[in-house]
Formats: sequence, structure tokens, C-alpha cells
Amino acid sequence: MDYVFNVQTDTANQRFNPDVMAQQLLDAAYPSGGAFQGLSSVGGEAQDGGVIDASTVPCTMTTSWQNPLDPGDDAAQTALVAAHQGDPFGDTVQRDSAEPMQSTGSNVLQVALSKIAQPLPAGKYLLSAYCETRMSATVANSGVEVMVDYDKGAGFLNVAEDNWGEAQWHSFAAAGIVDIDAGDTPTLRVRYRRIGAANTAEIQRVRMSISQQSD
Repeated sequence: MDYVFNVQTDTANQRFNPDVMAQQLLDAAYPSGGAFQGLSSVGGEAQDGGVIDASTVPCTMTTSWQNPLDPGDDAAQTALVAAHQGDPFGDTVQRDSAEPMQSTGSNVLQVALSKIAQPLPAGKYLLSAYCETRMSATVANSGVEVMVDYDKGAGFLNVAEDNWGEAQWHSFAAAGIVDIDAGDTPTLRVRYRRIGAANTAEIQRVRMSISQQSD
């Protein structure tokens, strides 16, 4: 069953991102519609970042479902399309860094660096981080824990972590492959805390990046 929308009047800002819209409809999974069978469009102007703009050139967008949507699901789909912002994808390589020293004498996790990415196209991404830390003093049974994680919208997922103790200076590098759905804006974090005996953990430098991997 096909449903046709006028992008110029039925979306939030007269444009849409086909990959993001398709992912939103897949995630919606309207029960009465059965399997989502795809999305197509006619007209509009292609712009950077995967966006189709209908502000000057009219565009229709068609969603296809295995079965007709019941009134509730039909209304929900109409509302989803109306709220769609048509944001362009951000750069598929994003980096951030923090140089100022931060410290903590507690065993509560502190955020050393946090970055909110722009919307990303779907794919596998390499998340990597590098961190330099030191303890203010050499104390037996005292150390630092560093965690690298990201949020896909369902809570933070731990990518890597490292623990070390007693040494005054330590460097840590971590990397992991994560799956990103079209339009995701994952929050990337590097967190740390003092572990064991009382001491002060200091972050001297931390760098983080996410980059899309080729198939």
C-alpha cells in the first residue's frame, strides 16, 4: 500500500533526507502495515548531505507498506513525516580533543571529553580515543580507570576500558567498531575516575574521533 506526501507542505521545513526518513519508518514499524517496503520520491532538488529540497521545485514522497495502515498508524505516519526536519548528514569523520588538565580525587566517574556528533549516514564506524593521565602521587593500591563509550539512544554502550595503578603517568589508546543507523547523533564520551586508595587522578590530554569505514 502506497502513501503519497507533498514534501513542500507535509514536512517541517520543505525538505527531507531519504535515508533518515526510511530509517525512521523502519524504526516505527507500524503493526498494521506489515513489512516496510521502501520509500521513493519524484522531483525536488538534491542538496549536499543527502537532502532533497522542495522549497522551489515540487517533490512528492511515497512510502510503501505490505498492508494498508489502520487509522491510528496512518495518523502516526503522517505525524512522523510532519515532524521530519530533513537535516543533512554531517562529516563522516569527526574529531574532538581537550588539552586542559582535569582532575578528580573521588571514585565517581568524571567526563573528560564529550562530543555530540552531527547526524550520520548509516554504516560501520571506527570509534577511537587516546588519553594521557597521571596520579598526583605514587600511592600503593591507587590507580585510574578510563572508559570510552557512546550513546545510540538506548543508553551508553561501553566500547573499551583500561585500569592501571601505582604508576604516576600512563597513556591509553582504545578503538572499537560501532554500528550507526541513518540520522543517529551519538554522544561520544571518555570518562575516568580514581580507583583504590585515596589519590588524585589527572587527565592531561584526551582525543577522540569517529570515522565511517568502507565495506
